[in-house]
Amino acid sequence: MMIVIKFIVFQILSVPAILLGLVAMIGLMLQKRPATNVISGTIKTIIGVLIISGGAGILTGSLSPFGTIINHGLNVKGIVPTNEAVLPFALKNFGSMGALIMVGGFLINVLLAKFTRFKFIYLTGHIMLYVSLFVTAVYESVAGLQGFWLFLVGAVTMGLYFTFMPALLYPYAQKITKGEKFSVGHTGDIGYWFSGWIGKYVGNPEKSAENFKLPKWLNFFRDSTTSMAVTMVPIYLGTTEQPTF
Repeated sequence: MMIVIKFIVFQILSVPAILLGLVAMIGLMLQKRPATNVISGTIKTIIGVLIISGGAGILTGSLSPFGTIINHGLNVKGIVPTNEAVLPFALKNFGSMGALIMVGGFLINVLLAKFTRFKFIYLTGHIMLYVSLFVTAVYESVAGLQGFWLFLVGAVTMGLYFTFMPALLYPYAQKITKGEKFSVGHTGDIGYWFSGWIGKYVGNPEKSAENFKLPKWLNFFRDSTTSMAVTMVPIYLGTTEQPTF
C-alpha cells in the first residue's frame, strides 16, 4: 500500500501537468459535464501546461544570446530582465507545490468572493499558474518556507491576489466597457491601475490610442508579433560589436 501511495505522490502528483490535469478533471466532473468534455478538458489542460513550459524555455533560450551580445558589444555587465525567465526553472524545481498553491489560492478566492463584498473570480489560468510558481520560488528560496507552511502562506497570498487585483481595476474596467460586469486579471494590474489613476489628471479621455492613424505602409506595426520582429532586428544588429579593420 505504501508503495502505491509513494508512486502516486512522487511519480504522478510531482508532475505539474498531470496534477493540474487532475484538478481540471475533478472540476469538470463536479460540474457534471459529459464524459467527452471531461476527457478533452483534462487532456487540453495537460497539453496546455506542457506548451507553457516549452514556450518559456524557448523565450529564455532566445534571450540568453541577446544578453551575451549586449554585454560584449557594449562592454557592459548585466542581464536581460524578464519575468518569464523564471518559469522553466520554477516548473522544474517548484512545479508541484506551485500547482497546489494555485489551487489553494483559487479556493480561497472563491470563498472570499462568496462571503465578502469582493465578488471577483480570477479566471486567467496561465497567469494564475505563472504567478503561483513565482510566489512559490520566492517563498522557498528567499523566505526559506517548506512543506505545509509554504503551501499555507502561498495559498493565502494567491487567494488575496486573485481577489483584490481585479477589484482594484474594476472601476476603470467599468468605465472603459460602459458598465460591463467584469474586470481585468493580469500581472500588469498595478501598472494598469496607476495608468488609470494618473490618466485622470493628464491627457484627453476623448482621445483613444485605438483611433491613432498610421500611414498605410506602417500599418503592420499594429500587429504585435510583426512589430516586435521588426524592432528586435536593428537592436540585435546595433548592439553587436562591429569588426575593426
